[in-house]
Amino acid sequence: MSDWLVRSGCRYMMAWGIECSGWDDAVDMASPEVECADFVMTTWHDRDTLAEVSAFCAIAQHSTLELPHTRVLHVAGVADRARVLAGVQGAVTADA
Repeated sequence: MSDWLVRSGCRYMMAWGIECSGWDDAVDMASPEVECADFVMTTWHDRDTLAEVSAFCAIAQHSTLELPHTRVLHVAGVADRARVLAGVQGAVTADA
């Protein structure tokens, strides 16, 4: 999935939740070198609430690119769309 994120054009990935640093590491490994234009900035937020991560997302900036779009990818054993959307409300717009 990390390779797919990078190939799909993801340029800033914020991981949140249990063991989220593993996602951060996996995307780092899939991302090209720092000097490359396709470099993916990554952060992990294992002790923050989803609302705190959303607030960080609203002000975070890539080092070289303007990133006008935010997408939320929820990966979990149980679907929890309502809770995730409530946590990111205001920072992102939900697609149907």
